[in-house]
Amino acid sequence: MFTTQERDRIRDQLLARAQADEAIVGAAYTGSFGTDTADRWSDTDLVLAVRGDLAPTPNRWTSCLRAARPSRRQRQGRPPAAR
Repeated sequence: MFTTQERDRIRDQLLARAQADEAIVGAAYTGSFGTDTADRWSDTDLVLAVRGDLAPTPNRWTSCLRAARPSRRQRQGRPPAAR
């Protein structure tokens, strides 16, 4: 669970990362942020348009997000779940 300030900071960081990523050619908020109806319980739904081969981009973004925000299991000192 995030505070609204943490959520907004992370949302700003995601958008800045998208702007800096040469593979990203467009981005849009969907859900409540896309319809300007967000409240303190809203999550961030971000759709990215990717140029070229799709596979490397989500893999790169997933690695970055995991490094930036450890999972609940990791915060509890438990090993990552088996995949």
